Amino acid sequence: MRYLISGYVSAGTDGIYEMEQPGKDSLPDASPVLIPRCAETERSTWLLAHPDGKLLYAAEERRRADGEGTVAVLAMEGDRWPVMMRIPSGGGAPCHLSFDDRTEYLFISNYRDGFLTVWRLGKDGMPEAETDRIGHDGHGPNASRQECAHLHSALYDGGVLYAADLGLDTVFAYTLDRESGRLTETGRFLLPPGSGPRHTAVHPAFPDLLYVDGEMSGDIYVLDRRGGSILQTVSAVPQDMEGDYTASALRFDGDTLYCSMRFRDAIVQFSLLPDGLLSSPVITPHRQKTPRDVLMTEGLCLTADQDSMGVTIYRRDGSALRELSFVETPGVRATCILPLS
Repeated sequence: MRYLISGYVSAGTDGIYEMEQPGKDSLPDASPVLIPRCAETERSTWLLAHPDGKLLYAAEERRRADGEGTVAVLAMEGDRWPVMMRIPSGGGAPCHLSFDDRTEYLFISNYRDGFLTVWRLGKDGMPEAETDRIGHDGHGPNASRQECAHLHSALYDGGVLYAADLGLDTVFAYTLDRESGRLTETGRFLLPPGSGPRHTAVHPAFPDLLYVDGEMSGDIYVLDRRGGSILQTVSAVPQDMEGDYTASALRFDGDTLYCSMRFRDAIVQFSLLPDGLLSSPVITPHRQKTPRDVLMTEGLCLTADQDSMGVTIYRRDGSALRELSFVETPGVRATCILPLS
């Protein structure tokens, strides 16, 4: 299995690595192999691959003269992947990228000022034009972290784009006009004050439910997509945990929802109940620092450990996670893991 890893980089360091995980037929002591792919990207905290496997999009927290970030478009060919194009992200500190269900549009979430930007893509996947840019107004109760809108992610599912704004404690719902590429707001999910929604997730068996993690509260919320109400709030934090903690990545694998917790570092699992609600959490303490992303694949669980500058690989045994290895990413404070077919 192959993965891409990116994050904050030191000067002169490759910003994107490919990691090859040895297969089942490899020698028992075989270790993952890191291959440097690109040194042209800067602070690429999120990656997204085009379905045809030819292009890679990297959200770069680099700042242009006008204060905007950029999205780099790379050709995934040869040993070193060149940057073919850069487009403005439409706001500051882009942190998340996603497609619509036909890969006709690219959605860019900008954390610093909360702008959501839409770009039309050509049939070859290259960006053609910005079609919309939406800003969110307001603030939350936490003056140090919610002084303004801070858009953290956008997920397109079932004809609706769900945009999670940490600064406003709100998940916005939009529909997309496919001709113009413009968005229309159709609703808002209001989360508890100071919760700070970060990521959303969906499960195919429960199309009327939306799962959201509160970065600041450490809670997971199950929302009714039709009525907008919160059906369940479950904590990802042990009752006796003190000090700082933040929920980070949120991903389903089968009928298990995974959430990575930073600063009181842990991997948290929830099983889906028959009605789509969540079980009590199973919490695995994490040895490395700041697991910002988590990925499940082929019986493994991988974490991008930002402040340990590497990737932890676990073997999944039911709900138990058994650490296999830690792979250093030289010069890269890993923030994103992307699987490649």
